[in-house]
Amino acid sequence: MRGALLFVLLFGGISAMGQTHAAQLAANPDYTAVVNDHLVGPGVTVLSASYLLLPYAIGTFTDTVGSIGMTEGLVLATGLVHVIEAPNLSQGTSMGGGVSGIMDNDLQQLLIPPAPQWDAAILTIDLIPAGDSLELRYVFGSEEYDEYVCSVKNDVLGIFLAGPGIDGSFSNDGINMAPLPATGLPVCVNTVNLGVPGSNGEGLCWAYPNWQLDTVHYVDNFFGPDCGLDGYTEVLTAKA
Repeated sequence: MRGALLFVLLFGGISAMGQTHAAQLAANPDYTAVVNDHLVGPGVTVLSASYLLLPYAIGTFTDTVGSIGMTEGLVLATGLVHVIEAPNLSQGTSMGGGVSGIMDNDLQQLLIPPAPQWDAAILTIDLIPAGDSLELRYVFGSEEYDEYVCSVKNDVLGIFLAGPGIDGSFSNDGINMAPLPATGLPVCVNTVNLGVPGSNGEGLCWAYPNWQLDTVHYVDNFFGPDCGLDGYTEVLTAKA
C-alpha cells in the first residue's frame, strides 16, 4: 500500500524485558492482532504483521512492578521465551535455539567482524503512522553476558524501517532505528556490556570504535532478581 512503512524487528540474540512472566503465543496466531494488542500505541495503524521461524521464540510478557521500566509487551528470543523469567539462577542457561540456521543479511551488516548468526527472530510490521515520527521502547538482553563479551558469540539486535522518503543501506533501502545513543553503534553483546572483555572474550570489541562509551546502558544481572538473563540494557528508545 502506498505510503506505508515496513517495520522489521530482528533479534539475532535473546531479547528480554523485565521481572517477567512470559507466555508463548497460541498456535498459528493472528500476528496483526498480537502487535495491536501488545506493541503499538496511539497514532499507528497496523496494516499487517508477520513473524518468521521458531514459533516458541515469540511471546508476551508481563511485569507488574515494572522492574526495568516496562510492565508488558512482546518478547523475541533465539529459543524458548521462558528463558527471560526471573530470577537469574545460572550463567549458562539455554532453552532451545541453535536449530533453525536462519541468518539475516541486515543483521550481518551490524556485526564487526562478520560472524555466523543463527535463529534470528524476525517480526515484520506494515504500518502507517499518523505523524512524522516513530518510536519504540525496548530492552536487549543475552545469556552470552558476561563471559563471552568481545567474542564471536555476539548476539545482536536491529530495528529496521523502510518506506517512502527513506534511503538507507539495509533491505528495501531501510535504516536501523536502534543505534546506540553515544556512538551510533549497533546494540549487541560486544557494544553494551561491563566495558571489559569477558573470560571467554577474544578482543573483538575493539572492532567497534569507542565501544565503551555506551556501556553505561548495561545492567549486570548475574544472579539478579529482575529477569532470567545474565545481563540486559536499560530501556532504550529507537527513533525515526
